[in-house]
Amino acid sequence: MKLRYYQQEAIDAVWNHFAKGSGYPCVVMPTGSGKTPVIATLAKEVAAAGDRVLVMSHVKELVEQSAEKLQIICPNVDFGIYSAGLGKRQSNQQVIVAGIQSIYNKAESLGVFDLIIIDEVHLVNPKESGMYRTLLADLKKLNPEYYLVGLTATPYRMSTGYIYGQDRLFDSVCYEISIGTLIANGYLSDLTSKASKQENDTDSLHIQRGEFVASEMECLFTDKAKIQKACQEIVDSTRDRSSVLVFCSGVKHAEMVADDLRKRDPGHNVEMIDGNSPTLFRDETIASFRDGKIKYLVNVNVLTTGFDAPNVDCVVLLRATMSPGLYYQMVGRGFRICENKKDCLVLDFGNNILRHGPVDAIYVRPQSDKSNKKMKQGKKCPDCNTVVALATRTCPDCGFQFPFETARHEGNSSGNAPLTTKQNPIEEFEIIDVRVSVHSKKGDPSAPTTMKLAYQYSYVDSPIYQWLCFNHEPESFAHDMAKRWWLSASNAPLPGSSEEAVEMFNAGFCAMPIKIKAKLEERFYKIVDIQFDEKPEWNEQRDSQWCDVFEKAAANMSPNEDQINWDEVPF
Repeated sequence: MKLRYYQQEAIDAVWNHFAKGSGYPCVVMPTGSGKTPVIATLAKEVAAAGDRVLVMSHVKELVEQSAEKLQIICPNVDFGIYSAGLGKRQSNQQVIVAGIQSIYNKAESLGVFDLIIIDEVHLVNPKESGMYRTLLADLKKLNPEYYLVGLTATPYRMSTGYIYGQDRLFDSVCYEISIGTLIANGYLSDLTSKASKQENDTDSLHIQRGEFVASEMECLFTDKAKIQKACQEIVDSTRDRSSVLVFCSGVKHAEMVADDLRKRDPGHNVEMIDGNSPTLFRDETIASFRDGKIKYLVNVNVLTTGFDAPNVDCVVLLRATMSPGLYYQMVGRGFRICENKKDCLVLDFGNNILRHGPVDAIYVRPQSDKSNKKMKQGKKCPDCNTVVALATRTCPDCGFQFPFETARHEGNSSGNAPLTTKQNPIEEFEIIDVRVSVHSKKGDPSAPTTMKLAYQYSYVDSPIYQWLCFNHEPESFAHDMAKRWWLSASNAPLPGSSEEAVEMFNAGFCAMPIKIKAKLEERFYKIVDIQFDEKPEWNEQRDSQWCDVFEKAAANMSPNEDQINWDEVPF
């Protein structure tokens, strides 16, 4: 199996992270981008050195996927499967692929491992409890020096925010590829959305332990009149769609929705599954859906993580969630590409896109924010119902000109754009020059300074700008974006300020950006991907000499003046 370019980049980033002794890393890759080949290749390379590997997932579908890819990529590796759901309990092989529920208390019988890989790592409890943490603690007693890497599409938890950072099990993200980049390169399917007429007032729902009260949510969505209107809208909106995946708020709700769809569209098959469906029936139903024999597959909390059906060309959210991870997992079922599939339509009846933002720019709430907060992310075209970003002045589908004031969203199912990258095509630019400077926010002297980059792609056109916020609070979204840029561009330590970042860039400690991908949002370009030249080398001696020189000059340094004697810096 030949890896895609970004899969190989992810593998290289893991090994580079371990080589620096920087702790345990996370790899962030969107749903449908192919995390399993990355897992299998990491296992193969470690096994080739004679070491043992443990690959863990929380559902049997992911265990099966990892085992299948492992057989394809490294057929000669001695591997076993330990999963009660799959009826296998192999524990002595060099590479073990296992379900956490089956092994969390069996460290002694599994033995010593040199590399541990966790898929869907956002499920690991941030506290010193839970099945994953119990097993990891027991395995560390057997081998205190094991390496650990986690993979996920959603590196955050509803209750605690990002899963990496200070005082977390994982210290940082060593590699991330964006949804927009993969869509632009043809590796993921585009998403589209039309505003719904159906109204569901989720503001009235109460929240317990970070999620809507299940009984209240099901009561809201099981109103018979609302179900009839919603199902008619689904049928009308999906006449040219072949595989519609519907997420419901509860079993009763799902049964009512399935019955109503059967009446309204008798020419197509409709099936419903939930957590209590017999295993054989569920497996056969999913297989029939993948084969195109079922048009509408209605489910309750069973077809999120681990469910792989590339033919899904419509996702219906007939429920609400406060969890950004669950929201992403539901919408992500439509990411995979498939023959004759143009895009995937998202119909959101639970204000989820409003609540969490576009799926490629999800808002992760601070742990202290427990509110059911609305975040208006888009507006509906009154002529054709296409949903666009708030700043859009011209509808890309029908040409309607929006007035200067923000149009009020009147729909019910959230008709906001499920992707920030949807409105304009992503363009690619060859970079011919880069200028950096320290930027201060005009009129606000108290605002943190930023590192301003001007990417020149033409000698006559204005550059494309980017601002990196090294001075913002650690673990904030702005600082995290700056950190990811730096890890992609440099082997040098992360700068402690925007001023230091500019000086280090000018000193030659960063790779030069050679190509960027961006999309036009009104008058400005938003960058979605950057390709760098080879990173400059870095070593401890250079680090020490650089710090000495920088500290001597720091007292006299101005954001707009170069005060360092660069002749003293060891290039």
